[in-house]
Parts: sequence; C-alpha cells; structure tokens
Amino acid sequence: MRMQKQFAKLPRLIAVASFAINLSLPTATSAGQMPEKSDSGAAKPAAASAMPAPAPDLVTSKAPAASRYVKQMAVMDTPTAESAAAQKAKPAPPRVIKNDVDLLDSLAPPGWEAPPAIKLTADSKLLLGADGKAVYDVQGKNSAVLAEYRCTEVAIRRFRRGDLNCELDLFRFASTDGAYGVYSTMHAGSSTVLMRGQGNSEDENSITFYTGNALAYLHSASDGDAEAKAMMGHLADQISKRLPVGQNVPRMISAMPYMDRVTASEKFFMGSQAALRYGNVQFSDALLLDQSRGAACADYQYSRPMAERLKLMLAEYPNQSVARNAFSSYTSTMTAYAHKTLDKSDSQTVCKMAGGFLMCGIMGSRVLVISGAKRATSPSVLARQLLPGAF
Repeated sequence: MRMQKQFAKLPRLIAVASFAINLSLPTATSAGQMPEKSDSGAAKPAAASAMPAPAPDLVTSKAPAASRYVKQMAVMDTPTAESAAAQKAKPAPPRVIKNDVDLLDSLAPPGWEAPPAIKLTADSKLLLGADGKAVYDVQGKNSAVLAEYRCTEVAIRRFRRGDLNCELDLFRFASTDGAYGVYSTMHAGSSTVLMRGQGNSEDENSITFYTGNALAYLHSASDGDAEAKAMMGHLADQISKRLPVGQNVPRMISAMPYMDRVTASEKFFMGSQAALRYGNVQFSDALLLDQSRGAACADYQYSRPMAERLKLMLAEYPNQSVARNAFSSYTSTMTAYAHKTLDKSDSQTVCKMAGGFLMCGIMGSRVLVISGAKRATSPSVLARQLLPGAF
C-alpha cells in the first residue's frame, strides 16, 4: 500500500525537478523578446546559447564598432615611407619641345654634365659677342658667311665629363638651300654609310649632318677620344629623329650635268664670301654672286682621251640683264690675266691660263665657268651637256 502511494507521487516530483533545471540554465530569449510558439500555440523552450555573454570586465573598448572601423581606415590611408618613395619614382610627364633650345635641353647623356642651352640669333649679331669677336669659330664659319646662307639662329649646348668636353651646335636657316649650302661647303670629314638626315659626314672628333632647314655640328676638343665620339654619335641619332625630314636639294644642283660628276664634290653658294673661301674657282668675285639667286659647283672626272678633272660653276641671276653684267665682268677679268685668248664671242670666252684652259659662257639668265681643263676643247664638251648645241 505504501509503495503504491510513493509511485503515485513520482510524476509530480519529476515535474518539479524539470522546472528547477529550466530556471538554472541561460536562455536565448532577450529582454523584451517573445518566445516562439509551436503550431499548437504552446511556447517553445528557448534554445541554449552557443556562447555565453562576455563578462563586463573583458570588454577592452567602449567605442562603437563604426568608430573603430573609421579609425582603422584612417590608419590604412596614412602614406608610408614605401608608398611615398613609389610616388616619387613615377616617371615625369614627357617634355614639351617648342624650339631648338628645348630640344637640346632634353638631351641627357648618362654621366655627362651640361648647363642649359643658349641661343644666338641674327638680331643679336649671330656668333658675335659685344666686342665684335666671334663667340667661337667652327672651321672658319663666321657671321658673314652664315649671313649669306640666311642663317637665322643657332642653339648651343656644351657637355662635360671629367676632362672631356663636347659641344653641339644646331643651326637654323631661312630655307633648305641655306642648310644644304653650309653642309656642302663647311662639313668636316667624309660622307658615311650611316645616314642621318639628308647628308652626314664624320671625322675623328666631329659629326656634321643636315636635314630640311637645320644643320647640326657636334665636335669635341679631345682628338680621337672614343668615349666622346660615341656620346656625340648617340646625340646625333637622337636629334636626327626629332628634326623634320627634307627631300629637295637646291635647284641649281639638280641642273648640273650628272654624267662624270664626282660624287660628293657638289657645293652650293648664296654669295661671294662662301665662293671665295670654298669655291676654288678663279676670279669668282667677278661673277657678282651677291646679285645671284645661287650658284652650284662640282668636279667632273674624265679619262679619255686624256685624264683630267674639270670644275664647273653654274650661277643663276634674277634676269638676263644681270646675267649679262656678270658675264661681262668675268670675261673682262679673265682676259686681263690670260696668257692667250682663244675664243671670244657674245656667248662664250675661252682663254689659256697658267694652270690650264678657262671658259666662261652665258645661257639666258645663267652664267657658267669651267676651269682646270688640259685641252682647249674639253670645256666645250662639258658645257654642251648643259645645253646641247649652245657651245
């Protein structure tokens, strides 16, 4: 009987124990949050929390999460030494080339020091200082000769490395004829297979080339120095790529006979100063070249019937009247110094001189002079290539 009463109290004891256990366990229900209900409407027991709430003494910062995020981003945006160095290492924007001074200043050969380029113009007494003396002398290039070729300006820059000194001179002319004329008369050395611009020549310590209306002259005071010559070649290659490409030669050069002409012997004059210095033609000052439109000169080599080398100068004048005055001036001078006058007419004069036979002829507005002949008939043979049947 007693056992039956104890079994009857067992369900009640189990219910009390379950209630006590539920009170002791933490629940996921937050303050103010209603417990979920089952389909039958009874409240579901709250699920146990996977992680207990941290104790108040373990919280290290009282700042909200958003504030901590802003501070972290500010730290990340602060430039470091590495990032600042990377920004400084970025290449500079390309230099704008507006003129020849900018072009020369853009050249920076490694290991060479160079002050900024300077420019001299025709208005500032080209190549002349305040005392009237030449700032420098490039193979006898003086202001008078450059003025004949209508030189407008020259940009100059000097380079130095230890005891090595090099200079780069970039000339500009009013026309392409001027650049061709200066190159043909004043370049040093011989032509090379390495082509820069329209013409290129080199010797042991200089490089000269021209293109369009520009002429570049690079030279070193150190004779035969390989390092200086290599640097000048590098600069010449850089400049030639940045200068406009020209194609035409002076019209008088094209008018010269091509057959039997000695290669690279052509010269072009735009006045009497250059002709006297570089033409090597007898009495060239009597041709009145200052009144001409230009004069071309070249050598011609013949082997038959006898070996001889003739020189031909062909000048063009504004009209036939000026050409006739030049013809009369020259023939009067040559006959005055001739050993013997062989032929004299309105169109030509042939004289025997101390060094051979000399001929002067006129064709409309053009006057020609042929010298160096060993035979009296040789000048006429060359002259007939210009105008068949005229001589």
